[in-house]
Amino acid sequence: VTAFSKDGSYIFLNENQFIIPYKDWLSNHITDGVKEGKLPVHTVVQWISEDDKQWYKGEIVFPVDFQNTFESFYKKNKNVHIVYVMDKLNPSGNYTFGTIWLQGSTSKERIMKFRLAKLNNETRKYDVSKYTLPKGFVVPKWEGRILLQKPTDFEYWQEE
Repeated sequence: VTAFSKDGSYIFLNENQFIIPYKDWLSNHITDGVKEGKLPVHTVVQWISEDDKQWYKGEIVFPVDFQNTFESFYKKNKNVHIVYVMDKLNPSGNYTFGTIWLQGSTSKERIMKFRLAKLNNETRKYDVSKYTLPKGFVVPKWEGRILLQKPTDFEYWQEE
């Protein structure tokens, strides 16, 4: 997992500490580990299935109010982890879903659902978009002179 903070700097997260397979989440075998400092606003997630045969990638934009949500949760829990939980895989699908949670020692709070695109091993391309936008996210209107690529210019998945 590579994350970007609000000021554009990188935050590197150890995937073994932050991406949790579905079966481990259900049994609460969460590896300890927290990245202190800046909060992510956008993450790039690359994940390989447990059998090493399926590769997934996604770019996830966090909700606009994530900092407020994090700070509120932190006041109640102090020791907070940002956890990416992968859903059960559908081997025939060209994507998989996951959920981002805040986890404390006694409670957890759902942040958002996301989708990762599956790499097509024959074409070496992704058959669906790798981008996930949070529920209710509206792309602000750009009024600058230089044209920018924005989410309305490419495909993305968004939770309803």
